[in-house]
Amino acid sequence: MSWSALSALLSSPLFWSFSGVLFSFTLYVSSTHNYSLARAALMGELKALENRKEQLLTTKDELEQRILSQQDPAWIEQLLREHLGLVSKGQTKVVFQPVEAETEFR
Repeated sequence: MSWSALSALLSSPLFWSFSGVLFSFTLYVSSTHNYSLARAALMGELKALENRKEQLLTTKDELEQRILSQQDPAWIEQLLREHLGLVSKGQTKVVFQPVEAETEFR
């Protein structure tokens, strides 16, 4: 291609119009691709947050049940038995001592 042909091409409005359309299309495709990647990442994060929300709601429900059960006399009695080793009136507490193994053989 000669310089005069190149000069004529560069001064042509059709060339610049086509170049502008091609450049705009390239930007559009690039932006669409970036949007798709960002959307996919955000959807994954949203799913993880929804799962975490479900876990936290379950934990919240369990904690609310524990708070409500702390006012229940049967639950308080169970705690006293398990953690402090207390017994109710009329019951006898039996404690088993661990048997130490003999270390000598006869």
